[in-house]
Amino acid sequence: MTTLRSILLSGICVMLSWSLGMVEAADTARTGHFSTTFAEVSPLSAWPEFLNHAGAMWGIGKGAAESSSYRIADESFDVYVPKSYDGSTAFGLIAFVNSGKGGGPPGGYDRVCDEQKLIWIGGANVPNERDATDRGRLTVDAVFNIGKTYRINPERIYVSGMSGGGRVASHLAVPYADVFTGGSIFLCGCNPFITPSDPVTAKRVDELAKSHRFAFVTGSDDYNKPGTKDVCAQYQGMKLPYVKYFEQPGLGHALPSAMTFGEAVTFLDGPLVAKAAAQLAAGKAAENKKQWREAWVAYKAAAESTVAASSAAEAKPLLANAAINLDQDAAKDLEKILVKPQAAAVRGFVLKWPAELPSTVKARGEGERLGGEEFDKLAAAKPSIQVLRTFLKTWDGYDVCQRALESLNGFAKEAWTKVDALKPGSARTKAMAKFIVDWSPTATAVTAGETLSRDVQAALTEIAGLATPAAKAGKLQALLSDVKGSTSATAVENAYAALVKEAGAKK
Repeated sequence: MTTLRSILLSGICVMLSWSLGMVEAADTARTGHFSTTFAEVSPLSAWPEFLNHAGAMWGIGKGAAESSSYRIADESFDVYVPKSYDGSTAFGLIAFVNSGKGGGPPGGYDRVCDEQKLIWIGGANVPNERDATDRGRLTVDAVFNIGKTYRINPERIYVSGMSGGGRVASHLAVPYADVFTGGSIFLCGCNPFITPSDPVTAKRVDELAKSHRFAFVTGSDDYNKPGTKDVCAQYQGMKLPYVKYFEQPGLGHALPSAMTFGEAVTFLDGPLVAKAAAQLAAGKAAENKKQWREAWVAYKAAAESTVAASSAAEAKPLLANAAINLDQDAAKDLEKILVKPQAAAVRGFVLKWPAELPSTVKARGEGERLGGEEFDKLAAAKPSIQVLRTFLKTWDGYDVCQRALESLNGFAKEAWTKVDALKPGSARTKAMAKFIVDWSPTATAVTAGETLSRDVQAALTEIAGLATPAAKAGKLQALLSDVKGSTSATAVENAYAALVKEAGAKK
């Protein structure tokens, strides 16, 4: 006989399956082996930020001139995404630096990615012969861009490299601990760690690195073996808690086997497996005390683990059960509010309780009703721009905001008419860049962004036809000043970087 509790349990399991990503994503990303390009660089790969993070590792002083530059659109990246990826689960990421051409996973390493839910990305043209700072910055760019398309586990972003690529990876692993959030696998090559020159960055990465994992992999016959052991000992001396040395018997200076690489990945994931088990245990302890909120939080964390399959599987039904009991507490709270519902109280309830609970869903529906009634009164009074912006801020995240946006867009259209009427030139460009900021996120601001992009492309074409590099540089600097802060700034920055690179090549 079906009980009410079993019906509720079944329903909450379905709701939680969405929050945990158990339902297949509707719009899945590309899988398998492929190459791609990107249009944007990471803010953290920009030269000043690069110096703050890793300049000391490269022996480059703060404020030094850019040693090399590249145009991100001209760079190719090799990617491997397991076929099991469908967007419903966050995968880990290996950002790889090769010692030669090509950035895809070596033979058999793709099977490790399949087994351990890892996406792989590497620059296709970052061999040892290339400027080392380019190799490092492009690896940061790879992480920045791949995360826009794929769901990446924020605790499993690893940097790796082979031989000279391993040395580049070692220049990134700790200095860029805020990018490579899981740690690193150094393959037959690594350099000693040097503290970032910027004290704020040094303090931050030192704190972050304490939770990261570092695998040093070499061969018994690798000529880099002594250096690898020395750097491993240095990391251990830094009191980093998760450091391990791997030595493959009979291996010279060559890629370790897929089995050895898989063992290194298992080591990196080990603390996360232990963490999920601890979260599961904490959930059970809280449940024994009838502390349902604490139990729900702990079970949810364990259930979301992508590396601790047994803990996640055990946690999911316990999470659903905790949700039923937690919802009973929420329902009592909501019942009092709904006696005489006030918008602020309903919004506060939605913020207080987990979104997956039936009571929270009910309260959110009530919030939409109250928000709609509030907006009806505002609309009848013909609200000002400031009133509309206040409404959007107050009801952020609710569907009723779409109505307010449509009204705000009416004002934006009027303002845009004046900007769009300006003659081509600096004043128009500046006005459009400012308009986009002032009127975001209206539909007209999107139109303005598209118009600005076309204008900038036309300006770049005109600049490209100028006679001298100096003339081009002056115009590009002026244009960059006009579009600063807008999405079109990247295109101008790339054009300027290409000009600098071309001028350097001709010296």
